[in-house]
Amino acid sequence: MPVVAVSKALRDRLGDEGAEDLAKLLSSVEEAAREDTLVVVEERFARRLAETESRLNQRILETEARLDNRVTEEVAKLEVQIARVDSRITEEVAKLELQIARVDNRITEEVTKLRADMTAFKTEIIKWMFLFWIGQLAAVGGLLALLR
Repeated sequence: MPVVAVSKALRDRLGDEGAEDLAKLLSSVEEAAREDTLVVVEERFARRLAETESRLNQRILETEARLDNRVTEEVAKLEVQIARVDSRITEEVAKLELQIARVDNRITEEVTKLRADMTAFKTEIIKWMFLFWIGQLAAVGGLLALLR
């Protein structure tokens, strides 16, 4: 608390008690003014802080909304891309299944041809076997006839 000094001329006119009362009065006025100033400054600070907080909250909400919109847009784009890739994969799978069916049919045809060729070859072998045995029997019969 600052000390209020009363000049000698004022002290002589007011007296010691009056000068002290004046000093106390000035000190109390100064203290009240200081308290009032603090109250006003605190109120201004609180108001400014509330305004700043409000603006900051508003900016946060706006930013959050923009981010939500952007995330929604990106998710939509990704879903479209996923759908495209899925349809392309489905098309490719269908093409591959068609190719597999064609290869399967061709293999079936080739196996059928191979079996027919093997049957014909088997028939040919049996025919030549009989001719060989008939020739052998004729040779053995001819040898027996000569030897007898």
